[in-house]
Amino acid sequence: MGRRSGFEGFIRATGRAVAAAERERKRAERHQFAEARRIEREIKRDNAQRLREQKEADKLAKAMYLEERQDEVSDLNAELNETISALSTLLEHTLEFDDSIDFSALNKHPKFEDFKTPKHLLPDPEPEIKVVHAPAAWKTIFPWVKNRYYRELQQAEESFNKSKEDHSIKLLSQKVELDALVADYQARRTAYLEEIKSQHDEVDLFEQDYLNCDPDSVLAYCEMVLTRSEYPENGFPQAFRLAYLPDSKELLVEYNLPDIAIVPRELEYRYVKTRDAIDAKARKIGEIKELYQNIIAAITLRTMHELFEADKASALTSVLFNGVIETIDPTSGHDTKVTLVSARAYNESPRV
Repeated sequence: MGRRSGFEGFIRATGRAVAAAERERKRAERHQFAEARRIEREIKRDNAQRLREQKEADKLAKAMYLEERQDEVSDLNAELNETISALSTLLEHTLEFDDSIDFSALNKHPKFEDFKTPKHLLPDPEPEIKVVHAPAAWKTIFPWVKNRYYRELQQAEESFNKSKEDHSIKLLSQKVELDALVADYQARRTAYLEEIKSQHDEVDLFEQDYLNCDPDSVLAYCEMVLTRSEYPENGFPQAFRLAYLPDSKELLVEYNLPDIAIVPRELEYRYVKTRDAIDAKARKIGEIKELYQNIIAAITLRTMHELFEADKASALTSVLFNGVIETIDPTSGHDTKVTLVSARAYNESPRV
């Protein structure tokens, strides 16, 4: 009976151990499963976060792109409006300036650099004699000490004399070279100032000839007036031919006008989001023609105004303006000029 009881105890203990091992195995499986689920959740959470961040980045990038395209449209419209404004105020623009020529402004101003001595010609410091310290009195009882002292004194004096001689020779050589450079500088400066004076004399003579209504000077003066007139950079040839009739004091002007292409064909620009494209709305043909006619009229009036306002010598009684464009004759294929406008104006209030 005792052996059976012991065996049953062993069986029960073994059963408990097996059950405990099974529970531990299942607990480990549950823990492993839970850990796997946790890792899976973290991966999903990370993926979701990255996806959200990517979506935010894509959204931001898209918004920035749209903003850039809108800015591009704004720049195009601003440039277009600036062009139209410049074309519409050609006449008003010249009213802001005095179109007469300031003769003193034609004079060149002397700008000749001061002479600078080259570094290698700057004088070296004067040589100095080497100081030889006398030995203490009690040491002079030794003949070799006294002899060495006198020998060092003699060497110092000889070295000093040699340095002075070399210094004098170098100074003389520097002086010869420097004098040559100064002479050349003075010659160039004198020639330059004479050239400036000659140019000033030419300006004074030109002014007097113009005020005396010399025909060539009047033509040159009027050419300067029209040449310095400021127009928009693109599309305006600013080419012209002048002729002066001194007897009647009439100036003939043949002025090259801009082509109608000077007027922008675009009225405005718009961004079409669905096609990611910038479209231009066309300007009406009638508006283009009207603006071009205004430009031609403005150039005509402006040219006459500038010439009359600048007429210090009262050399102009009238101006005959012929505005032309250069084109190709369709029948001959040769270059030709077509007159678009012809107008004569009289100076009602000449300068006196």
